[in-house]
Amino acid sequence: MTKSIQLKKRDFYITAVLFLSLVAATTAPAPASGQVFTRITDGAIGTDAGNTFGASWIDFDGDGDQDLYVSNAASLLPNLFYENNGDGTFTRITEGVHVDDPGIAVVGSCWADYDNDGDLDLFNAGVPNSFLYRNDGKGAFSKITSGDIGDSTDRRGWSCAWGDYDEDGHVDLFVSHPAGFLGAPAISNSFFKNNGDGTFSAVTDTPITVGLAPYTVGNWIDYDDDGDIDLLIGSGPAVGTVDADFLYRNMLSESGSATFERITELPLNDDRDGQTWNFIDYDNDGDRDGFVTNYWGGFANGMPNELFQNDGGVLTEVTTGPLVTDEGFSLANVWEDFDNDGDMDVFITGEFGTENVYYRNEGAPDYSFTRTDLFAGTTLSNYGATAGDFDLDGDLDLFFPSGGGGGNHLYRNDTPQTNAWVNIKTVGTVSNATGVAAKLRVRTDIDGKATWQQREVSTQNTFNGHSSLSTHFGLGDASKISKVEITWPSGFVETENNVDVNTFYVAIEGDGLEPLSAFLLTTLKDRVQTLREAEVISDGQATPLKRLLNQAISEINDENKEAAAALITAYIDEVDALVSGSILSEADGKDVTDPAETALHLVGSPPPVSAIAFDAFSPVLKADIPQEFELLQNHPNPFNPSTSIAFSLPEESHVQLSIYDMQGRQVASLVDGTRGAGRHEVSWEAHGLASGLYMYRIEAGSFTETKMLHLLK
Repeated sequence: MTKSIQLKKRDFYITAVLFLSLVAATTAPAPASGQVFTRITDGAIGTDAGNTFGASWIDFDGDGDQDLYVSNAASLLPNLFYENNGDGTFTRITEGVHVDDPGIAVVGSCWADYDNDGDLDLFNAGVPNSFLYRNDGKGAFSKITSGDIGDSTDRRGWSCAWGDYDEDGHVDLFVSHPAGFLGAPAISNSFFKNNGDGTFSAVTDTPITVGLAPYTVGNWIDYDDDGDIDLLIGSGPAVGTVDADFLYRNMLSESGSATFERITELPLNDDRDGQTWNFIDYDNDGDRDGFVTNYWGGFANGMPNELFQNDGGVLTEVTTGPLVTDEGFSLANVWEDFDNDGDMDVFITGEFGTENVYYRNEGAPDYSFTRTDLFAGTTLSNYGATAGDFDLDGDLDLFFPSGGGGGNHLYRNDTPQTNAWVNIKTVGTVSNATGVAAKLRVRTDIDGKATWQQREVSTQNTFNGHSSLSTHFGLGDASKISKVEITWPSGFVETENNVDVNTFYVAIEGDGLEPLSAFLLTTLKDRVQTLREAEVISDGQATPLKRLLNQAISEINDENKEAAAALITAYIDEVDALVSGSILSEADGKDVTDPAETALHLVGSPPPVSAIAFDAFSPVLKADIPQEFELLQNHPNPFNPSTSIAFSLPEESHVQLSIYDMQGRQVASLVDGTRGAGRHEVSWEAHGLASGLYMYRIEAGSFTETKMLHLLK
């Protein structure tokens, strides 16, 4: 089993397995039913290889698109971290302790906003220790080495999972340790309670941290739907035998105290070689069905997986169909609606020649599963997997790493768009900021039938990683969502009626849904204000930027996408001018434009600049294009230390606007790039310069003009 890698020689049983027949007894594959997944082989994300285990799609920089983090269990190799460029490509991040922490072999990872500051933080479970990395913004992470969670004594870990088990609004952390698979001596699991002040307290006196066992993947999920999250730990022996998993019921709802009680009822407590548990509503009947991947279990070709149908609280094992009869050394199970038809499909990875398989849910009335040939031939020890919409086109893409050294597997979902969908990011205010364990339900009419679907936000729902923290629903032929219902971890329930399909939304606890594009622009206003408060930019520079953003948000809310696109484009141009004028650094400029680029993608391209122009200082869309080039006098003048300079362009032009001293030496470049027809205004901060007269000169096409300005300190 993958667990046995333990960063040294594999254990004895692996050698034994290699002598077995690894040709799985599987049902003949079915056609892909029009679905298309295209493997991406360009760039580092398509070619990198290593001893990679888990993977997660996350938006670590808050720009609205999905980035990818892959754990690397080779201690001398860094983890793989890819920033989404927003154009279908990725840039690999190679610097930072969260990527390359010397000597740490990372087996599993999980992400959540533990300090509720608005960005996702990272925990890496590994050998010889496991660590928390705080997201400090702008791509920087700090390794936490103080307090209980930063203790560098022995905390070898396999997987991790964030969840607010006591419902105090702060995510707590569970870290599994598989006894016998990460070296000696075996240690217990780790459990950390979030104190709400950026620190954690180790909890050692609970059933989940007492005793030794081959604990594999722990997943927080409210399996019994009683309002608190339970902990389900796959604990298969992975040595050719079977045993019961360690599944724990949270007693908070029953007793008022967040304590744990082991689940002993059958069939959940049956012997198996369990790896990863999920509870999902695969048959859309309103209750949670259980699924667990199994590993070896003594079967020649690996043990079949198990599906338990929930019928009014009674779990019954499903025993027919390829999903539960195919044999294999299975690890991850990823439940998502990949074809957007209104029911959840599942992708399963495996080791030792087990083929990675996508099982399509055939929907009502039987909700049976068909084995497809979409990923036929991918058999090189693929462990984790993660689903997320990295290209923001409304369907879920798939990534799975290859611990066997065969390279990354990124598959873009190119299925023709005929079905509707919706994607919802959760932001807690009373609940934890990530909305971990929020339950989302949507009601639509699919094929003429009223259909409820449900999901729950999880930080460990695959194998040593998780899928995107934004929740995706396929909606079939629905034209509207009649109701969205969100039950927050705080217990607050809110609903929204008559919601548009084919839209990315953000659900803010207590404030309902808003388009993701508007949410991104709202966060940008805060980022711009932060730059102003740090005196990186002046009031004169920050104000027009915030006006542009406010107007764009208003246009989005009024569903005027063309106007919103023009405003967002003007905002990006203004920020670019500040960067080219050396007022903003490249890093600051990127921080305040990347979310705008995503918002622009979501609302669509702006109309041609010849058709519409924009006044950046007075955010009003104008149809009257200037008839001639003009450079206006700066205002105020004299000034200290900031002033604004406006110019008009009758046509799109490459513009250079520079400041010179009286000896003709350039002291600042305010604009160096293409600008559209219209009136433009930029600000200049004259820090570090002496009082006196200066010149500013514009070159736009064949037009040039120079004027004087007066710095008076």
